[in-house]
This record gives sequence, structure tokens and C-alpha cells, in this order.
Amino acid sequence: IFPSLFFSKAKRCEYPHIQNGRLYYNEWEGSFPKRLGYRLVFICNNGFLPKSKDSWHSSYCTIRGWNPEPKCFKKCDHPQQIQHGAFNYRWWSTYIEGDDITLSCDTGYIPANEQTKITCGKNGWSPTPSCVAPEIPRCQNLPPPNGFFTVQKEEFSINENISYKCKSGYTTPNRIEVQEIQCLQSGWNPEPKCIKACKKPYEANVDFDENQSFFFSQETLHFQCKDGFQVNKTAVDGRIQCTENGWDSKPICVAIECDVPILGNGSIEGKEQFANGDVVKFFCDKGYNRVGPDSSQCYYFGWSPKQPVCKETVKSCQQPLSISNGTVVGDPLEEYQHGEKLFYECDIGFVMSGSNTVECVDGEWTSLPSCTEEVRSCRRPPKITSGKPVDVDSNSNNYRHNETVKYECSRGFFLVGTNPARCLHGEWKLPECSKKCRKLEITKFGPRVSKQFVNNNMVVRYNCSDYLHETRCVNGKWLPEPECTELCPPPPQLPNAISITETRNYKNGEEIGFTCMEHFHRQGPPKMTCEFGRWQTPPRCIDERCENPPSIENGEVENSSRNKYLPGETVEYHCVEGFEITGSSFATCGNAKWQRLPACKERTCGRPPLTDNASFTKNEKSSYQSGETVHYECQPGFAAKGPLILRCQRGEWSEPSTCDGKSLTYVCMYVCMYVCILVWLTLLQLLMLNN
Repeated sequence: IFPSLFFSKAKRCEYPHIQNGRLYYNEWEGSFPKRLGYRLVFICNNGFLPKSKDSWHSSYCTIRGWNPEPKCFKKCDHPQQIQHGAFNYRWWSTYIEGDDITLSCDTGYIPANEQTKITCGKNGWSPTPSCVAPEIPRCQNLPPPNGFFTVQKEEFSINENISYKCKSGYTTPNRIEVQEIQCLQSGWNPEPKCIKACKKPYEANVDFDENQSFFFSQETLHFQCKDGFQVNKTAVDGRIQCTENGWDSKPICVAIECDVPILGNGSIEGKEQFANGDVVKFFCDKGYNRVGPDSSQCYYFGWSPKQPVCKETVKSCQQPLSISNGTVVGDPLEEYQHGEKLFYECDIGFVMSGSNTVECVDGEWTSLPSCTEEVRSCRRPPKITSGKPVDVDSNSNNYRHNETVKYECSRGFFLVGTNPARCLHGEWKLPECSKKCRKLEITKFGPRVSKQFVNNNMVVRYNCSDYLHETRCVNGKWLPEPECTELCPPPPQLPNAISITETRNYKNGEEIGFTCMEHFHRQGPPKMTCEFGRWQTPPRCIDERCENPPSIENGEVENSSRNKYLPGETVEYHCVEGFEITGSSFATCGNAKWQRLPACKERTCGRPPLTDNASFTKNEKSSYQSGETVHYECQPGFAAKGPLILRCQRGEWSEPSTCDGKSLTYVCMYVCMYVCILVWLTLLQLLMLNN
């Protein structure tokens, strides 16, 4: 049925009207239409050519009409050469409408409008070709949000350097006020940015631990107060935190003040208000004895040492304990009254650690000194006033520890002290040549006293600004050495430091060291010095332990139930559902702060799932950020039930739509294909019969 039906209605080829050409045999138009398979010969006018580019060409009648179509195309001459470039063609080649020629520009030039080829058309070659010098890339004056450039120009040249600043409340990524950037081919390097931040505040009497000037949100700034000041009791101790709205509080340090001490059965010498470093002196009423220190000093943690008590009756002390490698100066008594003092000295070859003086305080002696051995050599023995060494080897410049040298005095003087002199710990223990103890002169903090004493063991009393003192002439020396400098109170017991057992007063220039307890580190000098009646700034023992670990955005700490963590201890964080840890999940305690806090970011998605009978419109990636989408389409013959899109949300892909069933379009397409195949077979059979 199909072949006979098609043959009876088969279309023949009509007379062709050839623009810019004609039929070669001048065939009469009335002889058309022609049968299938008829050969037609045509030629083109001057300046035109058929598709084959021959002078004449044939076309055949087919069921689709003339094939190839009898048509003449405009011929284009070879293009003329241009400045700074050349065309890539062969001189024997012919070009007609639709043909292309590529253009190459000389070094340092580029095709205008990035047009690298020209095309032959009805009006010749187009577009008009040219090679031009490239525009020099420049950077635009586009400052970052919340920032501005310090140089005002519309454009900036390659390699030009400029600076930008951020507005108040913002800083550069490097936490500096002025950032330098450079114009490169790819743009500004580094990219100018302004990030919201808190600037380090300036407050009087406050010292900050961190050196940086800007802090980002959630970062902490630690501070401490200057000498004589302490953190305001209403503030968090020694730290403030940067938030999106600025600092959460102000670092306020207020002057340290100590309450006025009240001494029962006694009085104090001082004033109505006591600031850090002030010293108060204690005096008992008549008939009462002071038990405890005679003075106390105001520190950041309060008064130290604790104030004394005034007692009517006090206990006496027994003979003092002996010390290794040392003895008590003078003859010991059976009993010592409250307030009496004794002096110790070390044996030859030993040096003293601690005070050489102990005091009887309500039946107990204050801390005993110790004597330790130290070995150093001495230089040549020196001359002494009214005396000199004898039998000294002129070739010897160094003397070993414990070596001795004899001295002799001039006529009229006698040796006081040990003779021969002995080298002890790098120093000579020299005798003196004297007829009497040296003149007693006391000028600091008291009236001048000037007397001369000849007899050994004589005692003299002298008056300072507070009370009477006494000293003894022992072998030409005053013991103890008379002075009227103010004494410092016993050293303070620092919070979180190892206890100090010393309870005596200290002389001007004496020092005492401190050691912090375990898990505390010292902040400040390792020693304190007594200067003119008061201790200089004491160190602090800072807790190295960390408080409860802080929370992080979209995450929390696992099993955090303790109040304190030791240095080096770690805690583990985990993220809420849909988020994952970046980097390590552990934070470490160090220097009282949690180091390397982790962060939680939204989970990424892997390769998207593909529903049956579907394919993606683009090549898929191996990883997708939260919020990204992919599109897919159903295969031919299948229809989608729902949107053809997948969305990544916190590590999970949305539910894909399905591609179901054979569509009507698909059925129709296959029916048409079947009919077309039958028609083609029928035409092929007809052509074979005609031949």
C-alpha cells in the first residue's frame, strides 16, 4: 500500500531560478518539472561560484528536490594585508560565502574585539579586521565595605602600591590599621577586606598581656592592673571578651586600699586611709607586750604580715637551738625574756643564709639561720689600716680556700680579730689594727650620736626615731652594726605561694625570694627588696589552670563537669547535627586559656544520588557545599514526577523526583521512525526500477 501511494503522489523537481547564475543548456522552463534522477547542469556569473567552487556544476532531482541545490555563492578575493598582523591562508585557495580565514597579530598586539577570524559574505570579508595594542590592565578604585583607600584616583597601574584603612569598629585581616596592597594583573593583592573587630582600649592603670591592637569576635583580651591598683570587683577577673557589639565590659582598675587595722590594747601609727605599699606600725599600751610583728604592709591581697596582739603576760624563751657549722655570739643565758635578741655567726669556711639575728617572741624563737660551705679562691691579701701582711709570696696572686696569711700592726696598735687572716669563699677575713672601737656615728632617720669607746664588751644605747637600740663593742667591732634605717615588716605571705617562715623585720636592701605553688606561675620579679621601711612590688602567683571550656557556635563540649583543668589537659568537642569539626576536635589547656578551639561548619554532600531513567544536565562534582543544587533530566520516553532538582542541605541530599513510564511523545517518535524507514525502502526500489 505505502509504495503505490507514495509513487502516485511523488513530487517532481520544478524549474530552478538561480540567482547570479543560469542553466548551462538553456533549457525551456516549460519542460519542467523533471522526473526523479534527472541531471541538471548550471553555471554561475562572473564573481560567483557554486558550492563545489567549480566553473559549472551538476544537480540531481531527488524526492527532496534538487540535490545539491543549484545556487551560486559570492566569491571573495584574498584579503589585503593589515598593519601589525597577517592572515593565515594559501595563495592558491578559493573562498566563497561562509568560508573563514584566521587572523594572527604581531607580538604585542591583539585582534580588535577579540575577533580572530573573518568570514566571506555577500558584501566581502567581515568584520573589518585589525590588530590593536592591548589595553593595559588597571585596578579600579573600589575600596572594601567599611573601608577606604588613602589615595584617591579612578584607576591604578599594574604593580602600583597603595594603602587602605578600615572604619572604626573594623580592621584588616592582619589586625593593623593601615594595610598596603598591590595592583596585579589579577586584581588587588591581597584583596582589601575590613572585618568587624574590637580595638584594644586604653585605660589608665591597666597593662594588657596581648600585644595586638585588634581582636575579632569571641576573642579574649587579658589584662592586669598596675602597681597599687586591682581589678574592679564587679568585673570578670583580668579579662574582657570581644563581641559583635564591642567589648563585653571595660577593663577597670581601682586603687588598692586596706582597711584601717584595729589593735586591742594598743594603737597604730599611720593615717585614716591606707593605699597599696603603705606601712603601719603597731604599739601596745603601757603594761602590755607586743606579740607579733611591729609593722605590717598593705598589698593587693590585704595586710601582711597579720597584725600582732598585745598581751599582759608573755612567755620567756629557753636557750636557743644550735645550728650546724655556726654558734651563738657571746655567752648563752639560761632564759631569755620576750623581745630579747641573739646573734649567730658561722664557723670558718661557711657562709650564712638568712638573718644572723633571732628574737624571743612569747616563748618561741624566730627562724634560725643556716651555715653552708662555699669554696672560692682569693686574690693577694690587701694592706689594712695601720697594718700589713707578712711573709707574702710576691709571685703568688691567688690563694686557695682556707689558706692563711699573718698580719702585723704598726707600733701603738694591736690586732683585733682573727690572725692569721683566712681566705674564705673568695674573700679575706681580715683583722684590724686598732686601739678602740671605731667612732659610732648614726645619722639616718635619727639624732646624731658620736662617742668613742675603748674597752672591749662595752655596750652603748642609741635612740632612733621610734625606740632605743643597743650595740656592743666586740673585738674592735660593733655588734650588731648600728644603724637607724627603717626596718621592713616581716615578708608577706603571697596568695598561692609556698609559705614563708620568716617572721623577723628586714633591713634596708635585704631581699627575699618567692616560689609559687604547683599549677601556679610567677608573674613579676622572683625577689622582693626592702627599701627604706617598705617592701617593693611583690610578684603574683597566677593560676595556670583553665576554667570550664567555652561553648562554640553549633557545637558543644563532651562530658564537661569540672571547674578546673590542668595545663596540658584536653577536652573534646562535637558538632550538632548537620555540622562537622574543622581540624582537631580537641582543645588544650595552656597558660590559663583554652588553646586551638575547634570550629563547626555545615557538612558537605558527596556525589548526588541519581534516580532511575535520568541523567544529570552537567558533570557532577565529588563534593558540594550546603545550599548548592544539581539539575537532572529524564531519559527519552520517561516523564518526571516532581521538580528535577536536588539540593545539598547540611550533608544530606533532598529526595529526588522519579522518571516513570513511557510517554506519548516517545511512542509517536518510534511510529514515525518506522513509517520513514518503509518510505525510504520504497523510494530505493523505484530508483532501481528506473535505472
